[in-house]
Amino acid sequence: GFLFVFRPMVRYLRVEEEGTTLMLTMIPQEVRENVPAIAEYLSTGTITIDQKIQESNECIVEWSAVATVVIDHLGSVTRFSRAAREMFGYELDEVLGKNVKMLMPDEYATNHDSYLAAYRKTQVKHVIGGTRRAVALRKNGSIIDVSISVREIRRPGRDSVFIGNLLNLREEIQMERETLIG
Repeated sequence: GFLFVFRPMVRYLRVEEEGTTLMLTMIPQEVRENVPAIAEYLSTGTITIDQKIQESNECIVEWSAVATVVIDHLGSVTRFSRAAREMFGYELDEVLGKNVKMLMPDEYATNHDSYLAAYRKTQVKHVIGGTRRAVALRKNGSIIDVSISVREIRRPGRDSVFIGNLLNLREEIQMERETLIG
């Protein structure tokens, strides 16, 4: 039980800040002994990513029914879930390392790199942190209506990554049309 309570807090303690060590030593000894990341931080001052947690997270993303696309700060795709491959019709090796704008119609793709650059400079969020309707481009050239939710993951000492979760709105749009007609 302790692992799930303290793991989220400990995972972000990569750079020691004032009071961090004191705070962790105040955690009961039983908990410190059962949460390896706490003991590791107290003895070394750093925390390495727990391989099992990383593997679990990757498995959850890979097998989720929600299409997930992860890009780096420049727009290159670093993760492309099974559901995303099904939605877009691409194989993994066709997308990894490529610019995410390949999944957008030209009218959106042409500006995407400049949107990312502007965000890096100003930190003003337009899409990040929210959900909106958009259109996406499948491998076969067809356009699909999607709902996209974009979140930023900031990592100490490293560039941000962006996680996009997409839902195909085909059924929702069909129901809206039927409601308007009926």
